[in-house]
Amino acid sequence: MYGQVTIGSLNVRDLVWDDAQAAESTPIAIAPTKNARQATNATRARSLFDRTNAPLTDRVQPRTRSYRFRRKLVRLRRGKSRAPSEQTSEMESRGARFPNLFGMTSPLSATLYSDPACPFGYSENPALRVIEWRYGSQIDWRLVLVGLSEDTSRYEAHGYTPLRSVQGQIRFREQWGMPFALEVKPRLAASTRACRAVIAARREWPGSEWAVFRALQISNFNTRLLLDDDDQLREVLSVVEGVDADRIVALIDAPEVLAEYEQDKAETRTAAGSPTEFQGKAGNSDGQVRYTAPSVVFTRATDGLRLEAGGMQTVEAYDVLVANLDPTLERKAPPEDPAELLEHFSFGLTSQEVAALLTVSNDLPDRQGAERALLALVAEGRAERHPLGGDALWTVPGGQLPPRLSDESQRQAV
Repeated sequence: MYGQVTIGSLNVRDLVWDDAQAAESTPIAIAPTKNARQATNATRARSLFDRTNAPLTDRVQPRTRSYRFRRKLVRLRRGKSRAPSEQTSEMESRGARFPNLFGMTSPLSATLYSDPACPFGYSENPALRVIEWRYGSQIDWRLVLVGLSEDTSRYEAHGYTPLRSVQGQIRFREQWGMPFALEVKPRLAASTRACRAVIAARREWPGSEWAVFRALQISNFNTRLLLDDDDQLREVLSVVEGVDADRIVALIDAPEVLAEYEQDKAETRTAAGSPTEFQGKAGNSDGQVRYTAPSVVFTRATDGLRLEAGGMQTVEAYDVLVANLDPTLERKAPPEDPAELLEHFSFGLTSQEVAALLTVSNDLPDRQGAERALLALVAEGRAERHPLGGDALWTVPGGQLPPRLSDESQRQAV
């Protein structure tokens, strides 16, 4: 039996489910019956007992505890390629790929569907940072590239221009707070080569795809970067530590990268009949119903249960899904000292990201308060402020600089 409930902007089905239904990714019961609730609590207790009493080597060993840890891991694995799709399998009649539950080292996994060209995906970063901070290595994240465009013909057919694009960014900046430089670019650009650059990094240095993806997002909305220009891609990725920008660009057209890119696109285009489509959050720009950027799908390791947050969502929407999947997780509070955030997120944070991370519970972010606290850190020599699109990227002293494009590179791309 199904009942409809609404949580914030999320519509979630309320039902009693059994093991067979769970294997088919039935949504979680938000208000289950008494018997179902008792069975669920018993399962959680057994899972917690197993995790607590397992040998140390069998306990949760997160792939990454922080970005600094990930950089060390990247250096250790430098030069080692990962066979494509070894840790995923085809499941369900819709053909979506899901995390291999036997290979999961965290209680939950989260699949982020996104694209470096999408302003929604870029603007969602503050909410994503909060979930990363609150739950840390208890959630094992994976990035799937949407592949929004192979060329610009569809944009041109709809009258889309560089001017129209940058005018739309004003709304994103005012509504969600991420920095936008409002640079009118010389022409439109497809995102396919940038997506493949991220995949090349993922194959060569597993874990580095997140830093590469972030560098491309920041560059796309705060410089005149053209996402299909290899020279510019090489330049903006040169600031990312632990990767070889020349190597990444050289692999963009490699057969194995192209194959993995097509796998990412195929997985993204499996949203037909999903809760994401039900909410009107799915896209269909090439004849297939797809997850829009950003969409997040959470999966529970014990039984494969999935919950979707399709399209742009609030922190509270993500948080309620995590809470329903595993209320035994540790939930980290905001730090008293914002310097802890800069140490944790060593790639730097924007003002809006810091404001979101300092927010308690469901309070509204205090952007001005966050900036005052950050400026105090700069005055004390504990932080640096790097101008970025009318805002700033805040880092620890000597931290990673935001990506830039030289004037010569911008002239040659026209």
